Amino acid sequence: MEQTELMELATKYKERENSSLSEVLIPDGKYLCIRLDGFKGSKRYLKDKMVNLKFSNTLKYTNDSIFKSFRHYLIQNYSSAIVCSYVVNDEISIILNKNNNHKDAKRIMKLCTLFAGLASSTFSLKFNKKNKTDSFVFDARPILLDEDEISEYIRHRYLFSIRYAYWKALRLAEVPNANDDDIKGNIDNAIELAIDNDLKEKSEEAISTYGFYLPQQALKPEYLAIEINKQNMSQDNLDQYISNYLNYLHSTQR
Repeated sequence: MEQTELMELATKYKERENSSLSEVLIPDGKYLCIRLDGFKGSKRYLKDKMVNLKFSNTLKYTNDSIFKSFRHYLIQNYSSAIVCSYVVNDEISIILNKNNNHKDAKRIMKLCTLFAGLASSTFSLKFNKKNKTDSFVFDARPILLDEDEISEYIRHRYLFSIRYAYWKALRLAEVPNANDDDIKGNIDNAIELAIDNDLKEKSEEAISTYGFYLPQQALKPEYLAIEINKQNMSQDNLDQYISNYLNYLHSTQR
């Protein structure tokens, strides 16, 4: 059952997030995930519709801009400072390579402020071209990961986002009991109820705007997009994607 898996992962990574906040420098061998969350982004732009294409496209543009800006800035000995990213709703999770050797690459607070600042300015300028005073702000939280936890963390964010998509379809369709805890907070029940109410296709509209990205296995600032579906986002396949890329990344000089 995916609900059991989700709850176990949620507990693990909430504890990891809390413990990571006390760290000043990235320990050797650890991978830093920076999760960027739009401040009140869902409430302002996503709450009342399944898809806001302008918003989701701007978020992916922001992710791409961050990647191009920091791919080589933080590192000298590998081809990319970034391992992967997961983009969903108003959230971007970016996982950095271990042992980045730039002078700023170990300082967790420094990295979080750099990434949050770039995300906020990039998104605001792109999204609000006609209203420069209407800014959009991201906060940033660090999560330190071991190598074998990278794919598991992506799986964790994927399950959360799928649960949200199916529950959102139920809520917008005003399905009775959609806001009950055993529906809103349970991925298995939310999916089952959405299917029973012919809302699977509607839920997948939101899922189609999500993105999982790995840098291409070449020295150019582009991403390889992995389609978001149940097969690709299974733990086994995520393990394979991450393992293959890390093997390439750590054997390739810049």
